[in-house]
Amino acid sequence: MDKMAQKLFVDLASGNEAQNYTIGGKASPLLKLSSKFNVPKGFAITTLAFDKFLQTSGISEMLSFDKTSYPDFSAVRSKCKDSKLPESLLKGIEKQLDQKDMAGVPLVVRSSASIEDSSRASFAGRFKTVINVNGARNIEAAIKEVYASTFTKDVLSYCENAGKRIESVKMAIIVQELIVGDVSGVMFTRNPNTFEEKMLIEAVVGLNEGLVSGKVTPSKFVYDNNKHVIESAEYVKQPLAVTVKRNGVGLTENNREIQGILDEKTVAEIGHLGEEIEKVFGLPQDIEWTISKGKIYVLQSRPITTHRSFYVQRANVSNAADVFKGYAASKGVAKGKVALVNSPDETIPNDAVLVAEVVDTDYSIDTIKRAKAIITEDGGILSHAAILARELKIPCVVGVQNIMKKLKNGDFVVVDGSAGVVYKGDAASPGLNTGRTLDYSFIYDFSNMSKLGSTGVYYEQFDDALIYYAEKEMSTAELRKNLGNKIAGKQIILGGVPKYYIYKQYELNNRDPEMNRLSLQAIRAAKSLRAAEIDSVANMLFKTAEQHIKENKEISDKGTVAAKKLMLLNLMRAGWCYTLLNELICEGYAITAMDKKLHDMFKSNKSIILDFTSAIDSGEKFSHDKLNPVKKDELKAISDFYIAVRRWRLDSYPMFETIGATGDAYRSKVSELITALSTSGKGPNEVKEEVIDFSNFLNQRYRERVISPENLVGKKDKT
Repeated sequence: MDKMAQKLFVDLASGNEAQNYTIGGKASPLLKLSSKFNVPKGFAITTLAFDKFLQTSGISEMLSFDKTSYPDFSAVRSKCKDSKLPESLLKGIEKQLDQKDMAGVPLVVRSSASIEDSSRASFAGRFKTVINVNGARNIEAAIKEVYASTFTKDVLSYCENAGKRIESVKMAIIVQELIVGDVSGVMFTRNPNTFEEKMLIEAVVGLNEGLVSGKVTPSKFVYDNNKHVIESAEYVKQPLAVTVKRNGVGLTENNREIQGILDEKTVAEIGHLGEEIEKVFGLPQDIEWTISKGKIYVLQSRPITTHRSFYVQRANVSNAADVFKGYAASKGVAKGKVALVNSPDETIPNDAVLVAEVVDTDYSIDTIKRAKAIITEDGGILSHAAILARELKIPCVVGVQNIMKKLKNGDFVVVDGSAGVVYKGDAASPGLNTGRTLDYSFIYDFSNMSKLGSTGVYYEQFDDALIYYAEKEMSTAELRKNLGNKIAGKQIILGGVPKYYIYKQYELNNRDPEMNRLSLQAIRAAKSLRAAEIDSVANMLFKTAEQHIKENKEISDKGTVAAKKLMLLNLMRAGWCYTLLNELICEGYAITAMDKKLHDMFKSNKSIILDFTSAIDSGEKFSHDKLNPVKKDELKAISDFYIAVRRWRLDSYPMFETIGATGDAYRSKVSELITALSTSGKGPNEVKEEVIDFSNFLNQRYRERVISPENLVGKKDKT
């Protein structure tokens, strides 16, 4: 094979990053995971092969793009399917199959587009996957089907929604051994609606196609990421399953009980697997898996594409005629008239509430975008349709039993995608209303937090709500006992557990002089509402973390307790830089400062404030005609500030992971040092408190010029 042909393939079992060519958004994570986890053997065909195919077939000459017109996609797809793959590519495929003992075994041929499965857009279900492929001729046909799926109106619409040009899409291909699992599923390592530290796991008997297509309602599990246990398990009877058939796959009757195949111990193992995979990438992951002969295989891992906004929509319903319960698949609330849909080919009116047995990948993006909300009888919250609804910010409730019979065309409903509830009523009824409110549990203004007696619990008070933070939910009686009259007339909400831990960390770290200094600078910048100041302090935090990591590596560990304390102190300071930027600035004080400024600007009109933040979150422009020129300039400054905050929020993890201030390597090093500094009966928090005290001791001694770090590290510390 010539050098060019060699660059057409990447072994998915190599565990090495592809550098000089791309293997796309789906293959790249599998390549990274293959050295540590069970990934089905296979190979990737790079985007160079795609480019070569387009050139040799003459398709590239058909692809003339400008800002107003696109080529005839149907003609392009036909040309893709009728043309022959380059001879060098076909020979290379045969060689890869022989080398990996994959010749003559069932295969799966999957897309791995350059734009697919990114942190901004998943393109869930938009590109072709061909399952149960046998023989060289069928492999070639499957590859051409995947190539052809690049050129569809659906992909064009998705690109436009994601702010991309379709001509930038390059297609790589994954060819893998088909693992026929006894049970398969999807897990999100964070709840995609609330982003609390709970993992959602869904599972079906047979192949995953039944789950992701939405055609089979899955069993559902919640795994607590902090306690590492299954919090809840809901087994669902599945009369159908997707299985392998002679010419592909299809739905068949299923008599197997999933509970007999997937016990809670195995679900816990899947949860632990999700934790380990999230550590590899440093971001919440959407993971497909299957179990065959007792072995768990990883089929896919990609970033969760939904990002938390700091507002919530609520349904204010007092007199609904009927209430139907399902599963919250995409947060938000919408109201409108029902359009019952029995086929993907049917069109629906704009702003209708789409109601169907299932919204599978045959439904076009344009149809889904036209819907004001989506309700389905089947499917899970991790299906492709639910993912798309979240990306498109369309409220969605799935798994509402017999909803196609309970509703008729033209019925008026309120869909609460945050609670998983559908209300039926009269459009003119004042009892069917929707509203949006700030999600105060998202705001990290710790100056507003108070301790709840001696319980170790914290709480905040707002005009209409009291939010408390604890590891476990407290009863109203317990709260009333501790708070008395402060509860009267207020909604009681259990806030996000992550905020509880962040506050405890905040209290601890600010006992250290340097970390306290960093906190003050970060909070000052977050309150400034100036993009330049956010950029300046964010860069400072990054460089400070980089310096602490460097100092940590330079310390010569001679086995002294002092050396280990200095190393742990440096790591804690580096990690605190990340926490300040990602949690406190981006999710906390910046939001608080913006909220206060916008309340002043819009005279506490929450609707306008939430319209503003919603527009910025969606990448849209916001304008308000009633503002004078000075206020418009202020609003422009706030917009620039919020965009800068969001940019740092999205970019910070990869940057900090690169220098070793967070991620798996960082956590391992911290854990190793805590273990080395622990004595009998001491936990991690106690060790960290000792190290903070040690930093204060160093501070005092340096000021007195009694010791230097170099001398301290070389001495045996008996304290």
